[in-house]
Amino acid sequence: MKCALCHERKGKRGCKLSSGQFICPSCCASTRKAECDGCSYYEASLVYQREKPVRTKPFITEIIPDVDEQCDEALALIEKGDIARGQAVLEDLRRQHPNYHTVLYGIGVCHAMKGQTDEAISCLERAVEIFPAFAHAHYNLGSSYRQKFDVENAVKAYEAAISVDGSDGDVGRLARERIDELEAI
Repeated sequence: MKCALCHERKGKRGCKLSSGQFICPSCCASTRKAECDGCSYYEASLVYQREKPVRTKPFITEIIPDVDEQCDEALALIEKGDIARGQAVLEDLRRQHPNYHTVLYGIGVCHAMKGQTDEAISCLERAVEIFPAFAHAHYNLGSSYRQKFDVENAVKAYEAAISVDGSDGDVGRLARERIDELEAI
């Protein structure tokens, strides 16, 4: 008996969404959604997603201590409320180092402080793409997604911060608190 959806492979599983018709495992996997709740295949896929090991890709990131120091100084200005001056320093650094993770992080923080959430997300996503072990960038990315009420991506970013910093690290603990707050809501 052919799959009721693709009509190519053998239908092996009765599908709740297809009125009990038999579908192939590939179509079953590609059509799963919340309405599949109660299906043994759906439940097994949820268990697998929760338990599958997180695979980390090896990466090589250039570290430029002078640029990091200048970024720290710019972020200190921003923290003191002088966002314009801090951002000017960071934008100048960005012209010299357009793909440097700390610079992108700093500019993302500037955008976040100014309420420019989409711009902040763009910079922070690029920063963690370049340097996946950047816990502060993951945390701030989660906070930016939270500002947009994008709970799913906020939780993913907070979980990434925890996996990088550990549940006992300062950033990891803050990320866990934010996740707990989102779960309470």
